[in-house]
Amino acid sequence: RYGWTYGEDQIGRIRARLSGTPGTDEPATPAAKTPPVAAAKTGTTVAKDVPDSVAAQPEPASDGSDDDDAVATPAPASAPKRQLAADLAEARAWLEAEQLDDAARLLTGLLRENPGSRPARLMIATVRVRQGRHDEALAALEDLRGTGEDLPLLLTLAGAYYGAGRYYDAMLALDQAVKLEPTHPHAYVNLAWLRLAMAPGTDGVQEAEVYYRQAVKLGARRDWQLERKLGLE
Repeated sequence: RYGWTYGEDQIGRIRARLSGTPGTDEPATPAAKTPPVAAAKTGTTVAKDVPDSVAAQPEPASDGSDDDDAVATPAPASAPKRQLAADLAEARAWLEAEQLDDAARLLTGLLRENPGSRPARLMIATVRVRQGRHDEALAALEDLRGTGEDLPLLLTLAGAYYGAGRYYDAMLALDQAVKLEPTHPHAYVNLAWLRLAMAPGTDGVQEAEVYYRQAVKLGARRDWQLERKLGLE
């Protein structure tokens, strides 16, 4: 797999949305397999940009009593929402363990029941990109454009365009990602890979090196594969 960076942001954002909302129903498990335990990653440049989900506390409920300290207890999530969260967590565990077929099977069924689930759409797109099925990834993502485009969506879109050989579209998505979050390193790493693909000669290598050095300056992990291609070893 090439060194394109797209999955970590998306998975991190989904993890943040799911934290604190465990499922109470047992999620369906693929036959004869047990989903791996989803372990929280540490030390990534993404974690500091992904706040934990915090349940908003409601205003105290007024029932006319003199007890001003009484605070209404937040209503628990509905069973369908708990099951959706549990299914997404299981799919994420499959994805992080590189069990792509299992993740895709679960997410496909989930999307039949919840076609509007943005986290599921982003995750299935990441799975399809890793499987090399870029057209399917784009089909899952392109109609999300224009509706709250954020860094995970733009990076995943750019990765799908890159894999499909649509370099100009990948460049546009990454340019928008840089404008949206100019201090985030992942778009710069991806721009380095993209410039190498678009212009493998001396000019492309020099431009890719500029992007890569900017990414490292902003906190990106060292990409040894990219450094070898740039002659930085």
